[in-house]
Amino acid sequence: MVPGVSLWLSKSLVAAVSKQLGDGAVATANLPRMHKALKAQRPDIATWSAECTNLSALVVADVSSGWESLAEAWRSTLAPEGVLLAIGGGSASEASRKLLCAGFTDLHQATVGRKLVTSGRLGLQP
Repeated sequence: MVPGVSLWLSKSLVAAVSKQLGDGAVATANLPRMHKALKAQRPDIATWSAECTNLSALVVADVSSGWESLAEAWRSTLAPEGVLLAIGGGSASEASRKLLCAGFTDLHQATVGRKLVTSGRLGLQP
């Protein structure tokens, strides 16, 4: 386990997310324990806000309601070809549908313990 992180946040989940982050600016949204674990590895990890811009990756908690407006806010802070990683425990097909409807491509999914990590790349804007 990562020191100072609750039991639900396994070392394997942190590792699975961490390897997808890349080298650019990264933020987390609504995941304080994940933020703390990632910040132990990368001190430059930010807490997401609407003022964040040009992020290469954003790690978020998958949400069941109101995701359309959140997805638009998240998209606006990502750089072209930025990656959104949604962590949740719901249905794989529903998680994929949300990211596809929000305009993300190149989707990948991995189950780590009881958590589903769905990632998508923001397509280039015409």
